[in-house]
Amino acid sequence: MRKKKIWNLVILLLIIVAVFFMVAQWRTTTYKEVLTDLISEDEEIRTIDITYYNNSDERVWKDMYLDNNDEMMKIIEQPADMKLKKTTERGDTEYFITVRTTKSAYSISIDNKHNLFIEGHKYNYHIIGDNVLVESIESLGDKWGINKFSKER
Repeated sequence: MRKKKIWNLVILLLIIVAVFFMVAQWRTTTYKEVLTDLISEDEEIRTIDITYYNNSDERVWKDMYLDNNDEMMKIIEQPADMKLKKTTERGDTEYFITVRTTKSAYSISIDNKHNLFIEGHKYNYHIIGDNVLVESIESLGDKWGINKFSKER
């Protein structure tokens, strides 16, 4: 009788673990799926503006303006498979991205905790694994223009 109770407990634990992983999977998506929900198929991306904020004592920020299709597609397509999980956490914004299309403009920000926020979108997301979006942005490093705030600000 005792062995039967142990087996029932083991089976119950396996079911709980399986349900936990299924729920976690439902809460994840990809960067491509989020952008597909955001930008309709009949819109064409015209430009991407990116600002990086370094909130250290130096208060440096960098700007990047992209209007070359290959460079813009690098920001859109390279991180396409990047996994995202819904979150409510929020840190300090490091990257602020504006995607301008033929119909609208969309704002995306990435914070110092690897969370991605889309203005007006119903969810915020935590980036699971490598932050391929930031890697794609930084691979275009020769496009940055550097600015500084004065310390009095």
